[in-house]
Order: sequence, then structure tokens, then C-alpha cells
Amino acid sequence: MYSAAGGPAIHSHLLIARWLLHLGVLGVFVTAGFPVPTPLPAADILIVLLGVHGEWPWLLVLAGVCGSLLGGTLLWGIGHKGGEALLHRYVKDRSRLHGHVAGWIHRHGFTSVLIGTLLPPPFPFLPLLVAAGALGVTRRQLLPALAIGRILRYGLEAGLAAVYGARILALWSAYLSGWSNLILWVFLGMLGIGILYGIWIFHRFLRQSKESGGKADSHAA
Repeated sequence: MYSAAGGPAIHSHLLIARWLLHLGVLGVFVTAGFPVPTPLPAADILIVLLGVHGEWPWLLVLAGVCGSLLGGTLLWGIGHKGGEALLHRYVKDRSRLHGHVAGWIHRHGFTSVLIGTLLPPPFPFLPLLVAAGALGVTRRQLLPALAIGRILRYGLEAGLAAVYGARILALWSAYLSGWSNLILWVFLGMLGIGILYGIWIFHRFLRQSKESGGKADSHAA
């Protein structure tokens, strides 16, 4: 059972699956590190859910920020290795949009990543990180932007969950407890689809990054 000073305990009458809560801080770290494109962001849902049930807010924020830094650096590295050739292959049919967006990211690397960390789905954060690496955003720009943005976003969510946790539980019990199983399965279904799509797009970026890097090396030779 999660507990914290002044935090609400888990109520046995809630119908939310226990194993979802058992994902805990590690679940926040993993889901924050791999920004799965789903309508409901998994890391944010876990932070609010665990915060409502008494997990320490600072620990949730720390796990989310560390996961984001690790996953963001990995995705940035794929773009950095593939370069702009990777982006041209991925958005070859949207040249005008690519030109405007790429130019803005290139000129405002820190700001573009910071804004991306704060925007909820359906904003394509995973492609943004790859694009940041391809368009010359440096690691010194990337990491502070990721950290600041996630601290603001996750900190707000964890803080609200800690302060209003008891009220949220009461409202849930009064109005939504009968829909708990349906809400849970819808969430899991969207999460599963998002994970499959995320793996596919991650693999696509990785493969194209290798191909683009190989072509660049052959031209240089």
C-alpha cells in the first residue's frame, strides 16, 4: 500500500486494478522514458493515480524526469545520427510543412523542446525529439529543456493529486466507480495500441537513421 504523510490510503472499494497501482514509480520511469503516442499519456495517468493514492509527489516527479531524460536522449541520438536526410525521408510528402517546422526548431532548439514537453497528446513528441537531433539541437539545449518542462508538467500533476487526492477519490466513488472496469480497459487498449505504434515508428526511425548515416559515410568517402 502506498502511503505518505497526510496522504490518503488506498480504498479497498475502488474497482481500479491493483496491479496498475503496483507499477509504481518504476512504471512512471518507464512510461516517461518512452513517450508512447496515445490520447491519454500513460506517465501522466500513473503520476496522478499514484499521487491520489498517497505516493510521494517528489518521487513521482523525479522518476518521470529521469525517464524522460534517458528516453529523450536516446531518441535525440537517433536523429543526430541520421541527420536531416532522415527527416527528408520521413516527411518527403510534406515539404512546405517540413520547411517551416524544421526552420523553427533549428532556430529555437531549446524553446521547441520545452514547449513539446508541456503539450499533451496528440502532439507528436516522439518525432519532435528525433527531429531535434537531426536539425542540430545540441545536447546542452535538449537536456535542460526536457528537465524543466517535465518538472513543471509532472510537478503540477503530482502536486494537484497530493492536495486534492481525497476529493478526487470521493468524486470517483460517487460518480465513476461503476465505470471503473470500462475506463481501465479503454485505457489499457489505447496504451497497447500506442505501444505497438511507438515500437513501429521507433524501429522505422532507427532503420532510416542507419541507412541515412550509411549514405552520408559513402558520400564522404
